[in-house]
Amino acid sequence: MSAWLKSSRREMNDRIPYLIAAPTMRVPCRIEETPNAYLATRAALLLLKHGLFHDGKPVGEKVRVAAFPGMGTGVGGMTHASSMNG
Repeated sequence: MSAWLKSSRREMNDRIPYLIAAPTMRVPCRIEETPNAYLATRAALLLLKHGLFHDGKPVGEKVRVAAFPGMGTGVGGMTHASSMNG
């Protein structure tokens, strides 16, 4: 799994200036019995901890809050409880 950070001045939003995309699946499928949500969340957390912006500044210095809204709970079919518990 991988994660990436999106920031664009044209699309800049004061409330959400950065977006980390961490997909839980390659194609639409049920993932309730897989580690996909865990791995996608881990990739995003590693990006926050070790990632760098194009200018070389650490991601963690600019990004202070991260939200994980139900990783894998849509098409993936995971329950909210299983998504929270990994």
